[in-house]
Amino acid sequence: MTTAAVLVAAAGLTGVLVRPGEARSPEASPATAVAIDREDTVGTSRSTERPPLTEVTSSPSPSASSTPTTSSTPTSAPAPSEPSSTPPAATKERTVSAYLTGYSYWDNSPAGSAAVSNSVLHAKAGGTGTYADPITVAVGFTGSGGRTSSMDWQPGTRFYVPKLQRYLIVEDICGACHLGAKSGASTRLDVWIDGAAAGRAASATCMDRITGPGQVIVDPDSSHPVTAGPISNGTCATQGSAS
Repeated sequence: MTTAAVLVAAAGLTGVLVRPGEARSPEASPATAVAIDREDTVGTSRSTERPPLTEVTSSPSPSASSTPTTSSTPTSAPAPSEPSSTPPAATKERTVSAYLTGYSYWDNSPAGSAAVSNSVLHAKAGGTGTYADPITVAVGFTGSGGRTSSMDWQPGTRFYVPKLQRYLIVEDICGACHLGAKSGASTRLDVWIDGAAAGRAASATCMDRITGPGQVIVDPDSSHPVTAGPISNGTCATQGSAS
């Protein structure tokens, strides 16, 4: 094994290489020393090839917790909605001049019944005069049989009569009503007054009292004042009162 003097740099100390047989030169300084690999100290020749590098893989850093966190940012309240600029639907109601008459249980066809030709809300003539339960009214027609297409007003048409404070609904036909309205009226309406409990004479008197021209509202809204009840049932209702 070849003997070599080794300058050992350990623990922060720097040495100087001195070969055998050479005197240490007093001029030698640490700056001119030659560092020798440890392999030279044991007589092995230094390979010209560098040893393969060992790949050092750094440990992955701990991943962030997958546990969802709750945001501390407060949720903003929804902005107030703008008021609608859409105007309310226009009312369909219109006013016409009508000539009112009445028919009752006693002079209906057939007599002594409440039969109707074009039932809409009621199986038989009736109603209390409210918007939800209007009183049956008969209208004129042409032809025969009271066909829907030939009636002066279509079944289900609503009217409001301020004189009676009642809503009406077309559910029947009137044989004489198409012969012409009187007193300059544009239409004729024959209103069911009932009268079964009042008797024939009282019913006839009440029909006379409601007969005449007056303003009626076609396709009325539901806001008009109402005095609910049959027109003749022991009393006779006219102009919103019973007498």
